[in-house]
Amino acid sequence: MHPEDEEDFARFVTSEQGVVYVDGPKWDQPSPPICSEIDKAGSYLMIWNPSETAGLTADHHRKKDKEWWYCNNEYLTIQFLRSGFQFGEPYLFEGRIAVSTTSTEKTVHDSSSTDQIERRFKNLRKYIKKTYSNSKLIWQNTELPRSRTNPSKPAPNVWIGPHAIQWLEEQPKERWVQQFRGAGARGYILDLVQEGES
Repeated sequence: MHPEDEEDFARFVTSEQGVVYVDGPKWDQPSPPICSEIDKAGSYLMIWNPSETAGLTADHHRKKDKEWWYCNNEYLTIQFLRSGFQFGEPYLFEGRIAVSTTSTEKTVHDSSSTDQIERRFKNLRKYIKKTYSNSKLIWQNTELPRSRTNPSKPAPNVWIGPHAIQWLEEQPKERWVQQFRGAGARGYILDLVQEGES
């Protein structure tokens, strides 16, 4: 998401009655920090509807002179790792939405809210797949030679917002997406890997 894509997505998320953002699973207070302006929040948000679930609770931690609380029932929320421009970097970060209503043993965490949370998640995915495009981004490391895996085929599992596509297309050789800081591969909309010498 480009910041403009994120604005559109954020409006869609909160257009559902009662839905709020919580600024991450790590809090500097015992209760969840609800935020209304996500551009002032951190890169890890949780999408939550408090009218449909039990309250979010957290374990208290203290180390030396630091104190914090960490949410222990994130399964009542949808994880929203923000993309866009982060940490002052000139590229777009890859983000994601995810849900975890069941444990690794396939046990449902909270049966009274699972259906609503999964319905919300499916609606968000539907919104993304309807308004975003996939199979556009080509992961590649331009400092390595061309190989079977460099560059990759256009990624079908990465959905790019319309404003992000426009931003990438304006300078396709100088603008890219990265999964995290220090990642070797970058996502361009062009294949920029040089042919090896023979």
